[in-house]
Amino acid sequence: MFTCSIPASPTVQQDDADNASPRWDFPPGASTGWHEHGLALCGGMLTDAQMHVHDGEQVAIIPRRAGESYARPAGIRHDVKNGGEAPMAFVEIETETACGLRDCFQNSCALPSSSRKRGSLAPKVMGSDRFPLPRE
Repeated sequence: MFTCSIPASPTVQQDDADNASPRWDFPPGASTGWHEHGLALCGGMLTDAQMHVHDGEQVAIIPRRAGESYARPAGIRHDVKNGGEAPMAFVEIETETACGLRDCFQNSCALPSSSRKRGSLAPKVMGSDRFPLPRE
């Protein structure tokens, strides 16, 4: 776990029975503190960043670009730190939808199969052919 001398700042954008969506802002060196999410989530970077993620044993140093997305399964205990020299910000979305984040994103269950053609300019959800999820 990181020493949390500078806390990251969450701003709740939505929090209801179906969804939770905080925006997280990290000055350089800030961290969230040790936590885990009860639901799978998808996040989107608002800034370029050097994200450090501690899993209790190792620290992964992950360069991120504004506009990139990431996913995390439920139940993973971790601590996130801004390891860069500039502010870091992202939005995360946890949902209780019927098919769940990972299933929806990987299978594009919210869209008819005709809109899932590779290279198509049709709207797609993240994790579809056009917006694949990162692989562990």
